[in-house]
Amino acid sequence: MTLTPAPQIDIGSPRRPSVPPGQRARRDSPASSVRVSPVRTRIALFSMDRGDYQELIREDCVTTARRHGFSVQVLVADNDADRQVRQITTCLGEPPERRPTAIIVSPVREVTLLNTARAAARLGIGWAMLLRWCDYIRDLRMEFPGLPIFTVMADQHEVGRIQGRQFRALLPHGGEAVYIRGPLGTSSASRRFAGAQEVLKDSAIDLSILNSDFTFAGGENAMKEWMRVFPRGAPARLIVGAQNDAMAMGARKALEENPRGRSNFSYGHRLVVEGKLTSTVVMPPTGGRAVTEIASAVQGVRPAEAIIVKPVGFPEPPLLRPLAS
Repeated sequence: MTLTPAPQIDIGSPRRPSVPPGQRARRDSPASSVRVSPVRTRIALFSMDRGDYQELIREDCVTTARRHGFSVQVLVADNDADRQVRQITTCLGEPPERRPTAIIVSPVREVTLLNTARAAARLGIGWAMLLRWCDYIRDLRMEFPGLPIFTVMADQHEVGRIQGRQFRALLPHGGEAVYIRGPLGTSSASRRFAGAQEVLKDSAIDLSILNSDFTFAGGENAMKEWMRVFPRGAPARLIVGAQNDAMAMGARKALEENPRGRSNFSYGHRLVVEGKLTSTVVMPPTGGRAVTEIASAVQGVRPAEAIIVKPVGFPEPPLLRPLAS
């Protein structure tokens, strides 16, 4: 297999922090109390795909790493969970002077990364997961208490609640909503769906659930399949929403080819301002925050197991105009 990583960005070295007077530098085993090396912190960022939001994460990560004097290598899995595992495994097999001292990963499927996360920890390598949660994060923190092992993610329940409030603002008297969710078994998809259900449970909105894979093509195919299975005229009040912008844009393309309703989410703030979208949920990029937590670990400060960033609806639901009957 040939990997095609982005060029390595070499940004220099941070200073070695001084050892407090009267204390000797510790030389414990990697399995017990190793932390990120202050001599040369090398970060490997494993991106899920090449979408707009993942690109924001990469830029955020690199910019923050530059401020801390860390080097960054970026590899992209192109939404292939097996490929992502192979990329990380190959990286772990590099000689000690070349392999990363910390890994940041935006998982295709978080459940497939347990063994690679443990293998990294055994080598004394920190592990930061973006956007998702899995219980093995807590288990690995207990097993390797000296390593920065944590996740940085949006409040996924709140993302779903915001989407639910947007649906209710657009359909205050009820109607039909097609809701495209991410892959079954991923924590972000499950939590967003639970949040949306919480807000919509006593509404008059008829929710049709489609499953996809967080990609543009997946959203387009899911929408086309829905239109094939339900070949009928457009309901009086129909909106289409998705759990991420890529699927929403794919669904929008399918609708433009065979119009049925109104697309609710897409590539964010800019497209709403341009009048191309009705609304979106804006999530801050998480890569820079992960790098900041790794920098703190270099100084001996252990990150919390889960750092939550706040999503924001745009525009706020009270500012949305209901669909015309």
